[in-house]
Amino acid sequence: MGQIDVPNVLTSLGFRVDPSVWRQRGYALKEGYSLIRGNHSYRMGGEWTYYRYNVYSCTRGCNGIYEFRDVENLLLGNARRFEVMLPGGDDPLRDLRQHLFGVYLQDNWQARSDVTINLGLRYEYASVPTEVDGKTANLRNFTDPEVTVGPLYKNPTAKSFSPRVGIVWAPQEGRTSIRGGFGIFYEHPMLYNIRTALQGLPPFTLVRRIDGA
Repeated sequence: MGQIDVPNVLTSLGFRVDPSVWRQRGYALKEGYSLIRGNHSYRMGGEWTYYRYNVYSCTRGCNGIYEFRDVENLLLGNARRFEVMLPGGDDPLRDLRQHLFGVYLQDNWQARSDVTINLGLRYEYASVPTEVDGKTANLRNFTDPEVTVGPLYKNPTAKSFSPRVGIVWAPQEGRTSIRGGFGIFYEHPMLYNIRTALQGLPPFTLVRRIDGA
């Protein structure tokens, strides 16, 4: 029957949404190698992860919301406001997918008996999330009159090189150590950052409201 609201008088009755179902799966392949040559200890490896995120959630209210000014109007069936998702824009199903790829190389160099230098480089690439039926869109420019259906954004991760440099000085036969380092790290746009927004984007989600007198 949807959700019935009488603000500041009654708690909400009914449900504007149906039960939600969330399912995330990640399939990963990882491999790493290490090699020692003299005073160098090399490490290298990589990983690939494939994410699938299935969502059935009508967050904007598939069943509608009826709002009444007071109990009298509720009993008369005279709604002040009605909000509902429109046919064709009420599809709560999303099948989202994304890839994450990364490789790394590191050299732990024993420069002296009490000094170790760490040199490393990591590269990560995250694909733009896609939906199996193409149900993705975004407002590419703030002044655009409507959203653009298609890729969510231009991928910013193609140049995500992350150098790391560290040094350890351990005098007094290792009883004390002083450490320092520098690195560049990235937080990539992943499905868990944007999954909620993806469910409310037009033209796949359309909501209209009728205001009464």
